[in-house]
Amino acid sequence: MAIMRFLSNVLIWACFSVSVFADKDSVEQEIIGTQVAMWAAIEAEDVARYASYVHPDYTAFNETATEIMVGRDKEIASVTGWVSRYDEIKTWMKDARVTVVGNMAVLSYIWEDTSIHTESGTHESSTGKSTRVFKREGDKWLCLHAHFTYIPSPKAQAEY
Repeated sequence: MAIMRFLSNVLIWACFSVSVFADKDSVEQEIIGTQVAMWAAIEAEDVARYASYVHPDYTAFNETATEIMVGRDKEIASVTGWVSRYDEIKTWMKDARVTVVGNMAVLSYIWEDTSIHTESGTHESSTGKSTRVFKREGDKWLCLHAHFTYIPSPKAQAEY
């Protein structure tokens, strides 16, 4: 009888664990998918769709910022300016890591992007590190904060 109870407990624990891990993986994929959807909106120059993923209390900064950018409106103005100055914007994510705590999630990753400057026609690219904080609002994850740091190109690193 004790063996049956032990095996039953092991079976219940195994089923529960698989469910928890499956849910965790699912939420992690939702977070990554939200970031990819944000980039897809930028690539399509659909600023309104991009804005639908940005929390009203959004904040952001990078390695050269002297102030924290505060508010969705400032982020939308920034993205609007970006898509007006560049064509064929494409962004890729590498080495994504997601940590979920309740209705908050942190996404850290390396990005690579390419674009063409509208006026000059020059092809540009960058690589960097980013951390994003997402908050679940209803059934949707919204980006609450972003921090970006460029990784200098090998040539720039050699000149430094």
